[in-house]
Amino acid sequence: MSTIKTGTPEGKNIGFVWWTLYGVLTLTLGSAAPFMLNLDGLVFLTALGVNVLLGVLILMKNKWAFLIGTVLSLNPLSWLINGIYLKNRWNHPEVNGGTSSPTPVVKASRLSTAAVSTTEEEAIYEQAAEEIGTAAMKKGLWAKSLSEVEGDHDKAIARYIKARSQQLIEEHVQRRNEQSGVQETGKTESIREEISESNSLDRERSMNELISRMKQ
Repeated sequence: MSTIKTGTPEGKNIGFVWWTLYGVLTLTLGSAAPFMLNLDGLVFLTALGVNVLLGVLILMKNKWAFLIGTVLSLNPLSWLINGIYLKNRWNHPEVNGGTSSPTPVVKASRLSTAAVSTTEEEAIYEQAAEEIGTAAMKKGLWAKSLSEVEGDHDKAIARYIKARSQQLIEEHVQRRNEQSGVQETGKTESIREEISESNSLDRERSMNELISRMKQ
């Protein structure tokens, strides 16, 4: 069972009712402030423009706009309430562009899977399945799979096969890349040797021609 942690992105079910309401209040009551303060000219336009911009950004769940709007309210009660409210949502995905950490892992997994053929992938899954109940089985991965499904043996097997197959695919791709690198290195050395040999022959031929001319 997941728990909501203060200031962390894990509490994704945390509400934003007051956030939205505060954005609306900033656009309405906040925009009325320049009129009530009898501001005029450039000062009036600047204050009104800044307030409208802050209100729009707050409604777009921009945490910095929420913070600036709170400070500019010059209201100690608003500072207290919004300070606690914002602290509990500072690292929430909705106020940080909706980013989440698993994305790079998913992309890496897709790239690894795409790097092997269907036949190779099927053979890898078969290998992972054959590890179940044998000495080749990864005990740590099995324990993790079992705990994630709260002891359900059948679900743990499916989870183990999927995770283990991904490991084997990544190892397969890494070995292939290493072999490819060795082959490329061998080709490069061979080309260098051919160039060096060619240069030696050219120098020897030039030297022989020079000696022949001197003898004449």
